[in-house]
Amino acid sequence: MPELYAKITPQGEVSVVEINDYKDLQHHVDGLITTVPVRSDDTIPAESTVFANDEGLLIGLPSNPLAQLATGYPYLVGNILIGGEVDDEGETLSILPDTIAKLQELSRNVVAV
Repeated sequence: MPELYAKITPQGEVSVVEINDYKDLQHHVDGLITTVPVRSDDTIPAESTVFANDEGLLIGLPSNPLAQLATGYPYLVGNILIGGEVDDEGETLSILPDTIAKLQELSRNVVAV
């Protein structure tokens, strides 16, 4: 069953995408995937799963200020995917609707500045 993730682009656009497997993750981050720690839980829960392009800094992907602000992690580039927490079987669950709403609100505020 597909899980829902928030996708944040370097331009600050927030959308919801369906993810079925790791190939979908790779498609949306445009390359190999890596997980990223959540250092601030002001916008997203600390248990959220965050994926980025593993080689993003090396290949010069554009900075993603909105994802940096949302996660508290300063080195995010390219498209970023944010899912929910990990269940007992190690699978990432869908992002919660209220988390998506917070990301969209943050996007509106950041773009307005």
